[in-house]
Amino acid sequence: MGRSDWGTARSAAIWSSPFNLQADQTRRRPAKEIYEIVTDGRIVMPAFKGVLSAEERWAVAYFVKSFGGDQG
Repeated sequence: MGRSDWGTARSAAIWSSPFNLQADQTRRRPAKEIYEIVTDGRIVMPAFKGVLSAEERWAVAYFVKSFGGDQG
């Protein structure tokens, strides 16, 4: 990551808030999309591939989905 990339990433981290896991917008996401976000990261959320197993990442995705009562 070059110097200018680091500044952009750091700025995004400073000015971006994490997703609200209880917001309708988050709960409406399919479990597969939440799994992909947990796996690859997005905006201020780091990637957890290599940190959590695939089974653990699916557990996180379904845990987030449980906030909305939808297991889809």
